[in-house]
Amino acid sequence: MAVRTTDLDHVGVGVRDLDAAARTYERLGFTLSPFARHAGAVEPGGPTVQRATGNRCAMLGAGYIELIAIIDPKLPSGDMAARIAAREGIHIVAFGCDDPAATNAALKEAGFAARGTVYLERMVDTPQGPRMAKFDRVPVAASDVPEGVIFHLKHLTRDVIWQPQLLKHVNGAVALDEVVIHVADLDEAARRFERQLGVRGAGNGGTRTFNLPRGRCVLVDSTALPRADAPKAPAVVGITVTTSSLDQAEKVLTEKGVTHARTGARIAVDPKETCGVFLTFSPA
Repeated sequence: MAVRTTDLDHVGVGVRDLDAAARTYERLGFTLSPFARHAGAVEPGGPTVQRATGNRCAMLGAGYIELIAIIDPKLPSGDMAARIAAREGIHIVAFGCDDPAATNAALKEAGFAARGTVYLERMVDTPQGPRMAKFDRVPVAASDVPEGVIFHLKHLTRDVIWQPQLLKHVNGAVALDEVVIHVADLDEAARRFERQLGVRGAGNGGTRTFNLPRGRCVLVDSTALPRADAPKAPAVVGITVTTSSLDQAEKVLTEKGVTHARTGARIAVDPKETCGVFLTFSPA
């Protein structure tokens, strides 16, 4: 049985100050969802409890960017508190799945320490009033995915978080197209991600690309990520967001004084402007 990954669902950017990070991403031209707190089970089948984290999200037509921070350090956070204390940047990658139970079984068959479906929820403001967003998450052991908190996810209430008014961004952003992960051993990581995602990687040199039904996961080694300011492997380092207008995205960045560089059909934003994320805009 192979894992069936549907898409690149979202990334989670761990930040120390959620209000400051929200201002940063609004400056980049993103519309953000209102603040929400997480609750959910700690273990599969466990009771729903309040979690330590809260978020605001840039919801895109496909996928989204989550800004996540520790709100109450006395509550359970997994290892997120330690990760954020070590560095701000992308710590979460969620891949979509249609059947969490089948995904868990396939991951176990592929040699991962998958431990069942873990329920997660958060109350979300909507034009009709507060509603509960619900998710089933399939985590694997951190030892299996040293690059970050990488899991499979099924949305149980998609309409609650993909609200039409949240999908309009002045930078023209329409989709989370790609996540870039810096790995220590490219061949080993490529074999591991092939088993986790259920698709074959392609590429040579220092890059392997996994094309999903929607979105891509790109693994790179140090030869393909030569920048000295990049997080050292293993780490999730960057994303590509598609925009309906590259010129509009550049106009927003320029007007807000955001350091960036345009090369052909891509705009790279300085990670000092993004809470440590190597953010690239490309045409839709």
